[in-house]
Amino acid sequence: MATGGQQVVSCISCGAQGHTSPLCPSVPLSGSSVFPMQYSGNNKPNRQYLQGCSPEFSLPQAPAPFPAPESTWWKNLLKHHPSTPINTTHLAAALSTHPNPVFVDYLLSGLSQGFRVGVLSPPSVTLVAKNLQSAAKEPTIVSQLIQKELNKGYLIGPFHSSPFPVFRTSPIGVATRKYSEKKRLIFDLSAPRAGPFCSTNSLIPPEYFSLHYASVDNAIKLIKFAGQGARLSKADITDAFKIIPIHPSQWHMFGIRWESKFYFAVRLTFGCRSSPCINYFSEALCWILLNIVRIPSVLHLLDDFPLGTTQAPL
Repeated sequence: MATGGQQVVSCISCGAQGHTSPLCPSVPLSGSSVFPMQYSGNNKPNRQYLQGCSPEFSLPQAPAPFPAPESTWWKNLLKHHPSTPINTTHLAAALSTHPNPVFVDYLLSGLSQGFRVGVLSPPSVTLVAKNLQSAAKEPTIVSQLIQKELNKGYLIGPFHSSPFPVFRTSPIGVATRKYSEKKRLIFDLSAPRAGPFCSTNSLIPPEYFSLHYASVDNAIKLIKFAGQGARLSKADITDAFKIIPIHPSQWHMFGIRWESKFYFAVRLTFGCRSSPCINYFSEALCWILLNIVRIPSVLHLLDDFPLGTTQAPL
């Protein structure tokens, strides 16, 4: 038994199943795709220092000229990003007998090139948002969490001024887990919720990314399917969204500002409308567990995998 909790989707650009048109890996970058601006006086990799500062809100203006994608500092950055800890060679081998090669190609292409997040009409105006009160109350924690994100390769920066001519930052805050009291950095991609500026999430059409999640009933069916005396267990993927890279053309949509410096997410973020749908790695892993590892019963809800077997303990 396998339950992914996800609808089958199809692409109107290439006609294939497994992805929607805004995420199609066969669509090339256009001339209007956003690439960062040239370095100015600093050669450290993944770091840029530019003169001036960014206003809280900018007025509509013509974007600065885009550099050639072959720019040296940009090429140096792309040596490290997009990136993922997933071994795509081993994953490709495990999926070699998957019945949907289009799905496999989409997943492997996205892991190597980055996934488009589904923003159909990128904004032409820069927005720098005010951070949440929870961030102001725990500034040391925020700085530590940002540094961890940098160390893991989830963010690039810090930048004294944005390397993108048009960009967007979202408010950040701190959330505390109920039982473990572990602190987590949150990106409020649904802000602002009113006014003349659109949030990043509001630019992503919800109809492309609707999901049907697995339910308690699905878990009960898994237990019944496993039968009396079955061994049940649960596994999860650490930082599930953040092992999935964002396409470089959309990094500018995932900025944050902290202590007058800018950072940009290069991996999927929790809270992005399209993140759960783009995380097809869970679907692939579910198929591998069933068909290659031969675990009789697998259920997955995003990054959680309840498993059932009548054999030896997992």
